[in-house]
Amino acid sequence: MKNTISPTEKVLYTTRKTGFYLLVAFVKSILLGILLWIPVILATTLISIIFFDENTGVLITAGVMLSSPILIASIAFAYKLLVYANYVVTVTDKQIIRESGIIGKVLYTCPLDKVNNINVHIPILGRLLGYGSVLIQTGAGFGDFTITEIPDPLNFKKIVLDAKNAISE
Repeated sequence: MKNTISPTEKVLYTTRKTGFYLLVAFVKSILLGILLWIPVILATTLISIIFFDENTGVLITAGVMLSSPILIASIAFAYKLLVYANYVVTVTDKQIIRESGIIGKVLYTCPLDKVNNINVHIPILGRLLGYGSVLIQTGAGFGDFTITEIPDPLNFKKIVLDAKNAISE
């Protein structure tokens, strides 16, 4: 990120996905672990019956029954945690920068003078918990891009528009 900000730029605002993103990711990870638990148990039981004696098969099945949902949920949540940690949006006095990616980085920059419109989408739960998404419409071939699940998207819009107006003055 630091390579995309010139020494003359001033950082006005930096944000990440809302903490609610992590809560939803945690619940989804638990549900995924439970959902995938049944086929894992069935496969483990079948393999234990075919390849192992009765006592060993019961131990293997019990071990998999106890560990598989935790392992699946942990892996799924660790992925979402990495997504959260590597998603940063910065507004400077000259541009908007969105950085994401776990292994490979995706960096999107848009000069503020190219921003044509900003649409804010706040779902019902977002109104209660203070988060939403922002669609930034740009001109001159920059394309539109969305910044999802950020806290206080109306404040984000205000900061961007204030910075854009400061450039044009």
